[in-house]
Amino acid sequence: MFVANVTSLKTRQSWKRLELGCKRHSCVFRRLSVYSKVQVAIVGGGMAGLTVASILQQHNVEYCLLEAKSYLGGRVATDNFKGFLLDHGFQVFIESYPEVRKCIHSDSLDLHYFEPGALIRTNTGFHLVADPFRRPLSIFQSIQSPIGSFSDKIRVAWLRNRVLSTGVGNSSSHKTFLSTKEYLQSFGFSCSITQQFFRPFLRGIFLSELEEQYFEDFLFIFSMFSQCYASLPAKGMGSIPAQLAATLDPHAIHLDTQVKSLRGLLHLELDTGEKMMAQKVVIATDGPQASQLLQPTANPNLPPYFSSCCLYFSSSLPVPISLPILVLNGTTETSPRCLINNICFPNKIAPSYAPSDRNLISVTLQTNAVSSSSSIDRLVTETKKELSNWFDPDLVAEWEFLRAYRIHHALPKRTSAVLSNPPPNKISEDVFLCGDYCDSPTLNGAIASGRRAATQVLTSLGIEPKK
Repeated sequence: MFVANVTSLKTRQSWKRLELGCKRHSCVFRRLSVYSKVQVAIVGGGMAGLTVASILQQHNVEYCLLEAKSYLGGRVATDNFKGFLLDHGFQVFIESYPEVRKCIHSDSLDLHYFEPGALIRTNTGFHLVADPFRRPLSIFQSIQSPIGSFSDKIRVAWLRNRVLSTGVGNSSSHKTFLSTKEYLQSFGFSCSITQQFFRPFLRGIFLSELEEQYFEDFLFIFSMFSQCYASLPAKGMGSIPAQLAATLDPHAIHLDTQVKSLRGLLHLELDTGEKMMAQKVVIATDGPQASQLLQPTANPNLPPYFSSCCLYFSSSLPVPISLPILVLNGTTETSPRCLINNICFPNKIAPSYAPSDRNLISVTLQTNAVSSSSSIDRLVTETKKELSNWFDPDLVAEWEFLRAYRIHHALPKRTSAVLSNPPPNKISEDVFLCGDYCDSPTLNGAIASGRRAATQVLTSLGIEPKK
């Protein structure tokens, strides 16, 4: 039996208010001493790391979760800024994810739902793409919409029936890369619906162009959206990891604790100079951080990442679109290059996202249109100029910039090289990897990889995982 050495290297007695990625959902975690020995060290407190901790705790396995930031949840986080709930980039909750159903109590999140479908902005104005399966009265409006041909709309129904009847997993079954664009073309979709609907809609989800997206990821997401409405939790996306973290032992959570290096993989050196030895190590960071920690001892093939940029504005005036719906930029490739990919008015979905006398505007920019050297001031100016072509310029002029979120490692890329040589789930019998890059670029993928890593840790400890 592995016994933890409880002699601290440096005692930390301060209390810290942990926001758990959501400023309105705070708990108090005590920053206790970092032990010199622990049974399992989990590096990273995102959704994958939280999943590992939750499962280990259910099996009475001693663990220590080390998170470099001051909050848990990783990229699934929410800030409370001037009374507004600002998610770290535009995100929606999909309660039909298989892994979400296993570990998240959706009923406790007070979900507020988007209208199914989308409002598409084209060169000729705004056009509604409704979902006649869940909004039967919209069938005639859907047929009359200029987004896609009548044949396209029949093919959407065929595709929906196929993914619902056959079932689509979220892990790769093909070793060769087939892009979403190639798949849509093979299915017979026209260029019109591909460019005006599928491209901006999927770009908003995967942060990449159709040519760069793996078709099985598209089919999985299409299946999930066909089974449920997209939603926002009343307390922001950060309330999702907060719910999971609330079940954990607070003494095992250490925030503002960065692992500087791994010596011999099982010896952890913290940025404070403290050292820790673990029987097992789970690296639950993003890919670039994992690569940095593992070198030079190990050099696994980990994928590159897509970045994202989201701007938030507020207004005391009525917003131009009051429907609780996503607005997509459906201008075609022949149009002048633009910044905006999609717009959302979050408090029209969940009123708690903004003070009662204000409105919140979320603008997601196209990744390939944003230079890493572009200043936030320049992006705000150019975005508002573009928005003035969409809506009343006097209305847009009143919109007050709140905050920008530029996330450099937002989602992992799924390339042919990654599919043919996927990231390993473990480096050795004692070191394990998890994160969305080990599975699929979704919340479901992050949780699934955490569950898999926890199962492997339990097996390596001679513990039979509970079903």
